[in-house]
Amino acid sequence: MIRVVPLPYKIIEGNGYFPVPMGRGLTLDDFDHSARLTWLDFIKSENLVIDNVSDECYKLDIKENRVKIYAPTAVGAFYGFITLMQLSHTYEGKIPCMIIEDKPLYRYRGFLLDVARYFFSVKDVKKLADLLAIHKINKLHLHLTDDQGWRVEIKKYPLLATHGSERSRTNLNLKRQSGFFTQNDIREIVAYCKTRGIEVIPEIDMPGHVQSALACYPYLGCFDRNLPVAKSWGAKHDILCMGKESTYRFAYDVIDEIVDLFDSQYIHIGGDEVYLTRTAICPHCRQKMQEEGLESEKQLKYYFIKKICSYVQSKGKTPIVWNVAAPIDETTTGTLWQVWEPTHDAKALASELNRGKLVINSDSTHLYLDFPYGVTNLEKTYNSPPEIEYLAPDLMAGVECCLWTEYVPDLKKAIFLTLPRLGAICENMWSPKGVRLWGNFKARLGWYYDCMTSLGYEPAPLGRTLPNAYYSLVDGVKWNSRWLHWDGLHNTIDNALVARKAKKQAQTQQTDSQPPLPTTNESDDVDDASENLTQTNDDKDIDTAEETDPIE
Repeated sequence: MIRVVPLPYKIIEGNGYFPVPMGRGLTLDDFDHSARLTWLDFIKSENLVIDNVSDECYKLDIKENRVKIYAPTAVGAFYGFITLMQLSHTYEGKIPCMIIEDKPLYRYRGFLLDVARYFFSVKDVKKLADLLAIHKINKLHLHLTDDQGWRVEIKKYPLLATHGSERSRTNLNLKRQSGFFTQNDIREIVAYCKTRGIEVIPEIDMPGHVQSALACYPYLGCFDRNLPVAKSWGAKHDILCMGKESTYRFAYDVIDEIVDLFDSQYIHIGGDEVYLTRTAICPHCRQKMQEEGLESEKQLKYYFIKKICSYVQSKGKTPIVWNVAAPIDETTTGTLWQVWEPTHDAKALASELNRGKLVINSDSTHLYLDFPYGVTNLEKTYNSPPEIEYLAPDLMAGVECCLWTEYVPDLKKAIFLTLPRLGAICENMWSPKGVRLWGNFKARLGWYYDCMTSLGYEPAPLGRTLPNAYYSLVDGVKWNSRWLHWDGLHNTIDNALVARKAKKQAQTQQTDSQPPLPTTNESDDVDDASENLTQTNDDKDIDTAEETDPIE
């Protein structure tokens, strides 16, 4: 049994052992200074192809006195080194001679890090990038913006970083949270990840999940409300106004700067959980619907998503959206769908997905790393197939696991939830279906833990990742109680306040367009003025359940 994760495509066992001359396990720093490894040869082999894969494949030849890595690309050579590095730890410096021919199952192997809910420093992101590289993950998806924080500097809109990155509290925790990446920070992260074979994909969520932006520039919303950066979890109901041209200009300006910062092929624009309660009563949105011949608020949302996708493509990039953003026909050709709930209304979704759109599988039931182990244990993670059952294989772009951070305030908790799950997930992303067996993976976990520990990472205790019935029950109760932080009467009350304000504005406009009446009721005017004056004090952020748009 070879002691490596993920399992390679093909292994040919040899005779004898190679003693690693350094007397210790290899590290990523050794790759950065590989010229010092005089016993290791990197050989560029442009004609090397393994099962129709050339760009990421490699051949690792371990003999008693020398090691050679053949690869057509630098990334392939890096993956060959990663395998060698793991073997140097799991075999304690004395590696059996063998030949490994290897290539990935999926070209897109992603990891989402939510830095919007809690900020992670450049140092933390680099530490996580190293961890991804060790598992042959090649995409780091940074969720940079949300209701609870805006984490990237945009020169044209400076308040997004200086003000939109700060929230005064988090639920009942009164500690202020802040932090953002300067544009130089982003460039540093992108450059570092490139040395690890990782493409950094930015996500700027729109038109929902934007209260942090509205807190900086109220005119971007439907009613120019004076809102704070959201202080509680859940998707808020104040979204970008899809009826104002200034909203589209804002989105285009942000995308322009993001394109300049990230060299990724992809730009993620979110599009999920767009509550249309404001849109339904917004005069700007109603006017836009009339101008464009749109019959519903949902169609206006699709119009917005399509416009933004088209703009991303005009910059030479491929847009990605969450699958609830818009139907297949309402997004541009070439847009990738990221699916997070494939079992919800599976029949309708299957019909959508099999109409030619490439898909990234991020099934929340086993690929969301923020779920506690009592809800999604390690065995469930490993045994859940990477493919979507009803999707044609050629439409699977790849797989992405997601670390949402509502309850992950620091790197230590992030590593706890990520390891050893990432070992299970990366094997599903990389290794052929025929070699993936839970029993085999479980037997390798002891070596895997030793390797992760020696490389500076502390996985969750193995017993905790496979909890008994009691701990599963406790985890389940705690996890389901999170809705107490997301739902609340504030949402209903706030919606009613905004609807009332919209109605009064409409009445005022109607009155202004008519000839003046001979008498007026001054007490009504005083009441209206008083209500408008106190409105900003009623504009509280809202706890709402994070679920699929109920209007959809």
